[in-house]
Parts: sequence; C-alpha cells; structure tokens
Amino acid sequence: MAEQSAQSSRKAQLIAELDQARSGLAENARGLKGSMNVGSHLRHAIVRQKTLWIGGAVISGWLLTKLPGLRKAPAPKYVYSKAREPDRKGFLLAALGLAGTVLRPALTRFATQKLSEMMDKSHTGEETSLPPRRRDSARR
Repeated sequence: MAEQSAQSSRKAQLIAELDQARSGLAENARGLKGSMNVGSHLRHAIVRQKTLWIGGAVISGWLLTKLPGLRKAPAPKYVYSKAREPDRKGFLLAALGLAGTVLRPALTRFATQKLSEMMDKSHTGEETSLPPRRRDSARR
C-alpha cells in the first residue's frame, strides 16, 4: 500500500509540474505574440516620437535624392544641320489624315446612297452596275 500511495503522490506531483509548465508556456506564447507585433510597436513609437520620425523621413528622402545612381540620364541634344530639308512626308500624312476626317461623313453618305440604289435595282429586277459572274466549267 505504501508503494501505491508513493506512486499516486509521484503521479500527482508530475501532473502538477506538467500543469505548471503548460501555463508557463501559454504565458510565454502570449508574451512572444505581443512582442512580435511590429505594427503595434511601430505605431506606438511614431505616436510617442513624432518629430524624430518626421525628421528621419525628411533626411532619408533628401539622402535618397543625392544618390548618384538614381538620377535620370539627361536627354541627348540633337544637332540639326542647316542643309537638311524639312520632312514633307509627315506634313503630307497629317494633311491626308485631316482630309479623311473632314471628308468621312460625305464619303459615308455617298457610299450609303450608291448601295441603296444598287439594292433597289436588284429588288426591282433591273440590272446592277456590277459585272455578271463568270462561271468556269473547267474549275468544277
């Protein structure tokens, strides 16, 4: 009997130690989770020391503008010779584009009118201005 009571007391002691270790582990996990919350720490630090953070951001931005590798390359300067003639192709294309834009409604109206005349002639049985189809017996 003495052995059973010693075993049960040892069991109870191990269970208590295990319970204590588990509660300590849970507390450590909560503490670790709180210390790993970077957003909360950063927010708290910015609220407490606004001037330092704003000053640091200004200085960092100024230093970034002074880095040599981040500058844009200057645009090359073009040298035109006096003997070169002005480009007439570009002017011609621009004029044609403008003419197309201006004449588009008139051309559309003309094409619509001609197509409607052709359709009317084909429905009345009159001959259209299109040439008749040629049938090749050799192609069959």
